[in-house]
Amino acid sequence: MTIDQILNDKGREIISIKADSSLSDAARILDEKRIGAVVALGDDGEIVGVLSERDIVRHVARNGEAALKIQVGDAMTRDVITIESVTKVDDAMQLMTDRRVRHLPVLRQDRLIGVVSIGDLVKWKIAETEAEAEAMKSYLSAQYLFFKALAFQSRKFGRNAWPVCSEIALFPAICCRRGLRPPRALSISRPPLKTPSGFGRGAREWRP
Repeated sequence: MTIDQILNDKGREIISIKADSSLSDAARILDEKRIGAVVALGDDGEIVGVLSERDIVRHVARNGEAALKIQVGDAMTRDVITIESVTKVDDAMQLMTDRRVRHLPVLRQDRLIGVVSIGDLVKWKIAETEAEAEAMKSYLSAQYLFFKALAFQSRKFGRNAWPVCSEIALFPAICCRRGLRPPRALSISRPPLKTPSGFGRGAREWRP
């Protein structure tokens, strides 16, 4: 998945602030929008910096209440790290880790189209992991049904059971590889089998 797809899900709203605004104004925006950083734009709409919660806290710790009157341009990070909309999510996460940042402005043809945070990427990563686990669960459930069918067919038809059951086994595997979910009839949950012997007497007795 690319960053562009994440922006399609979360939205492309860009919350920005002028560099000559005060830290007090910036803190108010962060609180109202419930975000951790805001992009500072120049008069021409170009990115001139990024102001994060950490920047505000750092100046308040050094200057006390007077820090809230400091201009955003004097407190923001000017060396802005950006990514392209076609960047892979894993690459963006690696960049955040390497550069120790939590927010990345997203560009397309040098134009700002959105901002992603580490929270956005982690949320996607969790969703991806859950989808993979569900696909594996469906696959294993289908395999369980296959061996149950194989045991039944082997008892009923003997050596002729294999051509019928092989199609049942291959179908869920093909579905999972293509990112599809097998039909409900092949996805019924069953308790996991501890050993191959759990397939039943018929499966142990059958031989191709």
